[in-house]
Amino acid sequence: MKTFNNKIFIGFFVVIILGALIVSSKLSHSKKDVLTIGVLQTISHPALDAARDGAISRLKELLGDNVCIITQNAEGSAMTAQNIAASFHNNKQISAVVTIATLATQAMAKIEKEKPIIYCAVTDPKSLGLVHDKTNACGITDAVDINQLVERIKMLLPAAKNIALLFNPAEANSVSFVKDMDTILQPLDIKSLHVGVNNECEVSSAATIAFEKADAVVIPTDNTIASVMSVVAKAALKNNKPLFICDDFLFTNGVFGCTGSVNYHEAGRQAADLIMDIVNHKKTPATILAVGPAPKKMIVSQKMACALNIKIADTLKNDIEIRE
Repeated sequence: MKTFNNKIFIGFFVVIILGALIVSSKLSHSKKDVLTIGVLQTISHPALDAARDGAISRLKELLGDNVCIITQNAEGSAMTAQNIAASFHNNKQISAVVTIATLATQAMAKIEKEKPIIYCAVTDPKSLGLVHDKTNACGITDAVDINQLVERIKMLLPAAKNIALLFNPAEANSVSFVKDMDTILQPLDIKSLHVGVNNECEVSSAATIAFEKADAVVIPTDNTIASVMSVVAKAALKNNKPLFICDDFLFTNGVFGCTGSVNYHEAGRQAADLIMDIVNHKKTPATILAVGPAPKKMIVSQKMACALNIKIADTLKNDIEIRE
């Protein structure tokens, strides 16, 4: 009887050990299957928030509970962006990083040479040195069709001779935009006036100068200006001048036109899809490089057109979206 009891005890003990090993194996496998993604955002404003939310929601759709997302925001500080990038680089659990806008992308690309970097809301990745055959970065650009923008301005404002470009010269995306605008405007006998700001506090006075000296003001996809767009819109109303922007998330009272901008939420979702292609070894960043945005119509405010006494030609109405 004692031997029989010992056999029962040993058998029961073996079952417990085997059960524990199976559970441990499942937990270990589950933990291993969790994909950790870092998200580094340049600053908070509607467009970039939409890109972030789009990326996160898509990753959760695709992976459910098997994704861990670490989100950090530099809030416009280059030093903070660099510190966050360093922490993501040193975190061995992170498999890939989503960077939102140029500052975040620059900071991450400077330190990370192996983990995939998938950028979003970057206007000119080539100027950042990210487009080459050995790159570990790829993503979705928000480059504006500047030729179309200038063409629309000419049709809406045929008498315009001076266009002010309001931007932060420290933002590479804005500098690229301004350079292209200058090239296109020069042969058209339209002068471009550069009005730069270094921070949000300078926007109000700079906007006043821009509207006083120009027939219209154009703002690129500039994160500094975007953070205080309402200030610029008020200046447009006060000076009774047309304001053109490149981000329909910022389309508000005082803005006359918005060139065919990017759906930033969808761009974020596209970035998440690129992550899956890369981590599943279907593609590499070097084979993806930069994906351009889908074309969109220019948006024009009917209210501002009436206030500014701007007539929208019938020939243009099929090519633009008119909002009340």
